[in-house]
Formats: sequence, structure tokens, C-alpha cells
Amino acid sequence: MSREDPKINIRVPLWLKDKLHQSAGASGRSVNSEIALRLQASFMGDVGMEILPSAEFAEFLSNQARVNDFNSAVMTIIEDSIAPALKKAIFRGEREFSVDIDPMVQHFYKNFEFAPIDLVNEVIDTLRKAGYSAEADSTEIIGKF
Repeated sequence: MSREDPKINIRVPLWLKDKLHQSAGASGRSVNSEIALRLQASFMGDVGMEILPSAEFAEFLSNQARVNDFNSAVMTIIEDSIAPALKKAIFRGEREFSVDIDPMVQHFYKNFEFAPIDLVNEVIDTLRKAGYSAEADSTEIIGKF
């Protein structure tokens, strides 16, 4: 992309602007490049799309697929391990739950090469964003509500 390319101005909700800035920062791209790549990705299946995408766009798509796989792994861990432990604690009248997610972490490490610590940290962050007090002892997740 060059300075000679046409410019457009758009209005977006604040949350979307924040997400674009975070994504651009994480990828090392400018916000403008991030938006352009994401728009280009939205047209990928359209007839007439370039047969050979730019190397930058191919890298973007590959990274997005990896991010999607990682997010799916985290959600699977939450749905299959965390949620049942939480429900069990609720039905027992307890305000704390713990579960060892090592088998799932090892599965995602073996099949997708996701670093176990990254998965554990993202599960902890997700729980905290939902309002839980959460910590990890290796792969054992301890949550309080």
C-alpha cells in the first residue's frame, strides 16, 4: 500500500476502534494496514478476487487462522473442563472451583503446538474478564466467585 492509494474515512464504534488498534499492535502493522488486510479478507471468496494474494495478505490469513485455532482451543477448554467444574461448585453451594486442564493443554500442544503456558494464561484472563478471581498452579485452574 502506498500514499498514492485512495483514502476513505469511516466511523466505527469505540470498541471496534480499540480492537483494531490492539490487533494492529499485536501484528506489528499500522492500523491502516490492519483495516485494509481485514477488508481484503472479507472479499476473499468473491468472484474476481486475485488468484495470487500478496505475501503480506497470505501471512495475514495464516496468522488469522492460527489465532482462530487458539481461540477455539481456549473456548474448548472452558466449555469442556472449566464450565463443568464451575457448575459442580455451584450445585454444592461452594464459591470456589478447581480443575486440572493438563490433558486438554497437552492435546492442543501436541496437535497445534500451542505453548501450554499461553493456553493457561488465556484461560485465566478469560475467567478474570468474566468477573472470577482466577489463578493457576501449573495446569490446575483455581477460580473463585
